[in-house]
Amino acid sequence: MNLRWHDRAFAELTALELHAIYALRAGVFVVEQACAYQDVDDHDLIARHLWAEADGRIVAYLRIIPAGAKYAEVCLGRVATASGARGTGLGR
Repeated sequence: MNLRWHDRAFAELTALELHAIYALRAGVFVVEQACAYQDVDDHDLIARHLWAEADGRIVAYLRIIPAGAKYAEVCLGRVATASGARGTGLGR
């Protein structure tokens, strides 16, 4: 799998990138895991967003919340891997 990695602050995300990120997160957390919670929150605004693309599609994602924002230490969250990329180690 040929991956292209991206790292952006919220303000640097394009509308299409943000849409793709939210679509992956909703598909994994809300639909597959049936978790009824507010996925989009204020932490998105201060987080770094890191994701991998393959063939123009996001296959893995996580956000990095800086220390002091809500937590004493840096916090990794919303770790998601697209169903077609599971088992490849991207979530680790």
